[in-house]
Amino acid sequence: MVFEIATNINTTISIRDLTIRPNEKAIIKYYYRDGVELSKGTLILEGNAYKNWGNDDTYLIAWIVKNVCGSNVEAVDASGAVIEVVMKEPIVVGSSQTANISSAISVHNDNDVAKINDLETQLATLQTKMANMLQIMISKGLV
Repeated sequence: MVFEIATNINTTISIRDLTIRPNEKAIIKYYYRDGVELSKGTLILEGNAYKNWGNDDTYLIAWIVKNVCGSNVEAVDASGAVIEVVMKEPIVVGSSQTANISSAISVHNDNDVAKINDLETQLATLQTKMANMLQIMISKGLV
């Protein structure tokens, strides 16, 4: 389970799997408990909603609660206080609005994906070099 969300109507949403396809969508599998009733479902966060998520996880929590429980339900913290979440307006294609995504810290943008790929390549190269060095040390009786 990734995390659990409590609501102001005494229900819980347990996120059991969160799969992210960078720059595309998030697939959220959940259990919903209303008293003793338990149901499960899947949500797909994509398009403008995915772009609005950016790096703001409170947006994701609010989006999940609204889509599972309805618009009059709010997420609450452990003390029962409503979590303050500002729902963003949808992005209109062709308008002057821009996505609420920080290219400096979001894992949902091309710059970060490229950097991660570059780091993975560097790591693979270093692992190969270390293996070669270890073989040389073993062959010379140093290890």
